[in-house]
This record gives sequence, structure tokens and C-alpha cells, in this order.
Amino acid sequence: MDKTSAVEQRNDERNAVEVRALSKSFDSQKVLDRIDLDVKKGETVAVLGRSGAGKSVLLKLLIGLQRADSGSIRILGHEMTALRTSGLNRVRKRMGFSFQYSALFDSLDVERNVAFPLDHHTKLSTAEKRQKVLELLRTVGMEGSIEKLPAQLSGGMRKRVGIARALALDPEVMLFDEPTAGLDPITAHGIDTLIRRLGQERNIASIVVTHDLRSAGLISDRVMLLNEGRVSFEGPFEELERSSDPFVQQFLALSS
Repeated sequence: MDKTSAVEQRNDERNAVEVRALSKSFDSQKVLDRIDLDVKKGETVAVLGRSGAGKSVLLKLLIGLQRADSGSIRILGHEMTALRTSGLNRVRKRMGFSFQYSALFDSLDVERNVAFPLDHHTKLSTAEKRQKVLELLRTVGMEGSIEKLPAQLSGGMRKRVGIARALALDPEVMLFDEPTAGLDPITAHGIDTLIRRLGQERNIASIVVTHDLRSAGLISDRVMLLNEGRVSFEGPFEELERSSDPFVQQFLALSS
């Protein structure tokens, strides 16, 4: 049986996410090479990098969808690499995952999509679940679309519904995979503002994988830039812009 020690409880109070020397390879390709990362509650870290730099793999390792080759992942004081399925599931209930393409159920309306985690992981009554769903949809500005199907929503609206669903169990850690991908600048700005507000108001530790430099600058307390599996830069976005590192300069020039 998985147990939480006093040390884990103390770590829970300090950092919501602690990653140490995290490595992952696929066959002979090393995707992540001894990555370190800390994220406090209420803090948002944007993860940048070229395609194939390991950004999405990092998210999958954090939530336990893939196993690391080596290193440590502590989420809310729990060593994820040591947990069995039951232990992973307990920690996952305290995490939210916003998928790149929203991953809504096409046959369910907005209400049932957002209620899905509540149906499977709570004992709330029907009336309590509906009230919770309405509150979540108001939080993301989608309360007027409760009866619509995903096919009736724009890309930005689907993203908002996906975020509402990810918030259903009141997570302490949120993982966002390309939350503004494919959106026009105005809609993307709205999603960015929402992510920033949620982190601050709900004291959520957020990790946001993005290719969008403007988004990273708006939402993040810190950014981490990956290059060939290693961290090329970590710090405030303003320092990234001032960096003299050749890769950082090249990345900024080609991404702007």
C-alpha cells in the first residue's frame, strides 16, 4: 500500500511539483535528459521548445501516463515514480489536465462533459452536480452553452469547456498542453487571461506547454526552455528576452 510520510507532507507545503534529474528515452533517442523543475502553488511555469523537444512527454510523465527512465517526480508530496496504479489515481484526482484538442466527448452536451469527473469520482447528488457544473461554466465564461454539443462550439469555446472539466475536482495542480494552439489572437488572449486568473484565484500550480511566446509572456511567472532534452534557460520571461545564449536568441528570433 502507498503511504504518505511526514516528509512528503512537508514537501507538499513547499512545492506542489518537484522534478529532479528526470530522464526519458525512446529507443536510442533521449527526449529528456536530467530535467529539474519546481513549481509552487499559485505559480505558473510555461515550458517552451522546438517540436520534439520533450514538452508533451514531460506532461505525460508528470501525470503518470508514461514512466520515466530515471529521476524523481514529486506531486503534492507524493513520489509518482514509486506509485502503483491506485496511488497514481489518488494523486491524479488532485490534478487537472487540459488537452491540446480539448478531448470532449462528442455525444455529450457541455453539461455532461463537465460533469463527467463528478459522475465518476464524487457522491454529489444530481442537483449538487448541476450547481457545480454551472459554477465551473461561469468561471470560464461558458454558462450560456450548457446544452450545446461540442460540434456546435468554436475552438476557443471547446478549450474553455475542457478547462472547466479539468477544474471539476478542484485540482491543486493543472497541466495545459498547447492551450492556445490553433486559436486567433483575440481568443488566445482570452484563454491566457483565464489561465492566469485561475492560478491566482485558486492557488493552483500550473505548467503550460506552449509554442506561443506571447502567451508565455502573459501567463507565466517563469519559463523553461528545452533544447535537445536539456534545460537551456529557466527564469522570468523578461530575462529570457535579454539572454545572450545563442540558442535562446535563435529560438526567439524564429518564434516571433
